[in-house]
Amino acid sequence: ARVAVAGGHPRYENTFMKDFVMDAPWRVSNASTPIPLTIILKDCDTDDVRELHWIRCWDVTSGEVMLWDHDFGDETIGNDASESNFWTYITTVTEGHPSLPNGTLLTPANLGYSAGDDINLKVSIYYKDDWFNYTETRYLRVRVGHGPYPWPADWYGGDVHYHTMYTNNIAEFGAPMPAVAMTAEALGLHWLTATDHSCDLDETGDGSFSYATTHWEYTIQDQNGSS
Repeated sequence: ARVAVAGGHPRYENTFMKDFVMDAPWRVSNASTPIPLTIILKDCDTDDVRELHWIRCWDVTSGEVMLWDHDFGDETIGNDASESNFWTYITTVTEGHPSLPNGTLLTPANLGYSAGDDINLKVSIYYKDDWFNYTETRYLRVRVGHGPYPWPADWYGGDVHYHTMYTNNIAEFGAPMPAVAMTAEALGLHWLTATDHSCDLDETGDGSFSYATTHWEYTIQDQNGSS
């Protein structure tokens, strides 16, 4: 979920006000690996979401099939000082799929895919900001792997340079810790090293416009429900 650059233009611009980030691993190990879908609403303490109507995810590889349709009941996010500054929802199961029961794991096999396939996802957030309703939409692609990476015998592979949510500045912003762990596991990594910027850890002197990462609210939806 770091700020990525394509053709010289940021995919996600890290603004002073709230940001919307939707992410999934670029690959999963095999067709039986659940896909963790991560949705982040960042900096709602400086610019709240007046009403969060719903978040939906469709499989748009061929046509458009609803995978996840979650109603948030027009919840307000960021309006209360006791709330967390950043809000994250991670799901690995279906909700509102036309034929699969709610709580079915979002594995490629359950969605009708096999090794070597690409799955194209569309994720939308529908919300009210001040007086008007808006929709934020992102497109994601997940490759279905043929199995684990070909690590040498008795080796454990990982990522030696990864920025988490504690790297948070005008140029970079990393993923929340639960999303980091679930995505790394889905990719087939055994470990990763957090290489966050020490200068970001104490960035608290700018009041409401601080880039400090302090409090997060997580919700993880899996076969056991939401926690």
